[in-house]
Amino acid sequence: MRLFIAVPLPEQTRDQLSELQRRLKALPLERASWVRRPAMHVTLRFLGGVDEQMVPDICEVLEEALTERAPFETVLKGGGAFPNARRPRVFWVGLEDGGRFAELAHAANLALTALGFQAPEQPFRPHVTLCRVSGPWLGGLPAPLEQLDELGRFQVDRLDLFRSELRPAGAVHTSLHSFPLG
Repeated sequence: MRLFIAVPLPEQTRDQLSELQRRLKALPLERASWVRRPAMHVTLRFLGGVDEQMVPDICEVLEEALTERAPFETVLKGGGAFPNARRPRVFWVGLEDGGRFAELAHAANLALTALGFQAPEQPFRPHVTLCRVSGPWLGGLPAPLEQLDELGRFQVDRLDLFRSELRPAGAVHTSLHSFPLG
């Protein structure tokens, strides 16, 4: 089963992001694959294909690693593209949180190494993916993202272990376990 660890987003935050997507859809973004509203989240760690029998062990080490972490507020702020605005594959909205997401990701990654998971190669960058672009886009960062200041705020009070099932209509994410903060 495909697994990842993420922060689910509150409904109001999904509303704000959906409105931004609506503005971006007005642009000539050919072959853009839009993240559906129910699938919006902040990924802390993608685990990939994992044997179902490992789920209880994953939950146990994450529970232990995250139990002392306090809830915090984060701000949706600024937009960008991976790998860059000249040759984007992903458009996203950033998060400002004083490094708290990075601390959570580090704690989770440290716990997972005990189960044999390798640490990620790329540095962690908190963001919410809006869409993936598979066609050519040479327009730089779209104006709605380039001019994006603060879009909204929300409280981070839990992480979830999600199963991701790829379907023709898009990925379906199911929470297998929640890890409350605080």
